[in-house]
Amino acid sequence: MVTSGPLNITIGRIANFYRSNENELTDTYIRVASQSKFSRPSDNIADYFRSEQSMSDKNGYKTVHQELSKGLAMITVAEEAGTHIFDDLTRMKDLVELYHDSATTDDEKAWIKGEFDALKSLVNNTITNTTYDGENVIQDTSSSSPILSINLDPNDINSTFNIDFNSSHIVNNVLNLDITADQATALSEVQNELDKAGAYNAMVSGYRYGLNSQMNLAEQKITSHDEVKANLSNIDSGKEIAEMVELSISQKSSIAMLSQANMEKKNILLLLIKQ
Repeated sequence: MVTSGPLNITIGRIANFYRSNENELTDTYIRVASQSKFSRPSDNIADYFRSEQSMSDKNGYKTVHQELSKGLAMITVAEEAGTHIFDDLTRMKDLVELYHDSATTDDEKAWIKGEFDALKSLVNNTITNTTYDGENVIQDTSSSSPILSINLDPNDINSTFNIDFNSSHIVNNVLNLDITADQATALSEVQNELDKAGAYNAMVSGYRYGLNSQMNLAEQKITSHDEVKANLSNIDSGKEIAEMVELSISQKSSIAMLSQANMEKKNILLLLIKQ
């Protein structure tokens, strides 16, 4: 508190107060406008970097979410293909039984064999041509890379969700099926491929469940990081606006006093005491 001294020193102190108050008022305006407690490390270095890390993690989980969406789109393609293959093989099994029925004529056998062979080609084409984003989704990956590998944790490269299959899940001998072989052999061979198609569809369903679960977890992570950032950086609007009003009043008071060069020293001292 100033109690004596030349008038010009007192005015100088008011000017210093004005500049300091102006800086505080500017910072308050920025916080209110941005709704953030800090915009640079120096504002609050610990919370600033915690907030930045949280945002980085959030962006990482948004990427995870996008990759999981890609996985679900791939699985949708795989489901449709797997259903067609299973249905076609089921029809082929029925055709074997019809072909070897004692009541079936030679002409009927010819028609049945024609449908059977057409279904073989159809199943093979489905297996060969079912792709997503250039990747064949019906293939044995037991000795190669997964069809799709999704990183589930931005901070852990070893946390992955892999989509892959092995030979027991893949129909691969359909072109070798022969309806003219003895009935037991023909049925056994078709059933073997049908079992593989069922295993493939079961795996696909499992992947869909797993992907949906991971999607939910990623969404929760994104939400939690939003909440962390809000707790760290969001301002108390009422408190900030009250401070802004108080600083604004102080600014107007100091401007008025500085503009009156002939004011009495007593009035200047009263302003400083009030502050």
